[in-house]
Amino acid sequence: MMIRVEYKDGSEQLVRPYQLKKLIASEQIVRFERSGGWATLGVDVLRNPGGLGDFSGVERRSP
Repeated sequence: MMIRVEYKDGSEQLVRPYQLKKLIASEQIVRFERSGGWATLGVDVLRNPGGLGDFSGVERRSP
């Protein structure tokens, strides 16, 4: 799967998911396209890099 990204200079490129993670971490891109449309860094909610968030609520799943 390839993901379309937009760099700070306005250019676009298709990248692989592992490349997207690196581009987000290094803040080289301003947004990337996902199934629901464009996600803008610093504006839209993004997944935690580790995949799991810091959930402070009550665990409701059955053991």
